[in-house]
Amino acid sequence: MTRGARLQVSKSNGGVKDENGIALPNNKIALPTGLLTTYAPTSPIDSALNDVQVQLVIAKGMFEQRGDGGKLGAYNSILSVIDFFVSQGFPRAILDPLSSVAEAMVDADRGASNPLLQRREGRIGSPPASIGQLIMEGQLAVITECCVRDCQRGKMRPFVEPGTQLANRLIREAKWATKPSAVQLREIRERVHRLVGKKSEDRLIYDMLMNSEEARLDPLRFAKQLLKNPNAFRQPDNFL
Repeated sequence: MTRGARLQVSKSNGGVKDENGIALPNNKIALPTGLLTTYAPTSPIDSALNDVQVQLVIAKGMFEQRGDGGKLGAYNSILSVIDFFVSQGFPRAILDPLSSVAEAMVDADRGASNPLLQRREGRIGSPPASIGQLIMEGQLAVITECCVRDCQRGKMRPFVEPGTQLANRLIREAKWATKPSAVQLREIRERVHRLVGKKSEDRLIYDMLMNSEEARLDPLRFAKQLLKNPNAFRQPDNFL
């Protein structure tokens, strides 16, 4: 796996830098703010951490803004992680699974076949929903469930309808890209409920989050935390 794609982009920036002095991949990419944590360079690993953070922030900007579906940003993000571990003495061979993901992205862009991108044998019918869509709907089901439980704890009768309305209001206030109606949130919650015991990505997300101590103790607060930072919660290990 080469870094030609990143080097080509880097050379095209014409020396443009952001307000922090970080070289931009091109003058159309605005770096995300508030993501860098600078470590005092008291050891080589501190400098390496600073470097990889800069590369990851640039990659995130490319992922969100370059207009290629996030391909080059995701590709460069993977390479930055690989480069960091190699710089710390990790054998490159143990990072082959990450390298293979980056290679699969290139193959997909070229229209070439790759084992990582082959559909699982035994699946028939129309293509399933994307993993991103299922993760989002699992989170929406969690937010709705937390709001419903909060209304139930408040002795509301009925509590499902006001719970879905509360979830709808919180999602709109959080300015998520998706804005399902209260009716749609109720349908998502009920659909995910019916998946109990099944290996579905949205149900796995739902179970993982709703079984947390935070969700049990204060469901409304947990819903607000999830809305504020949906990426703060790691994905289950058993998606495949």
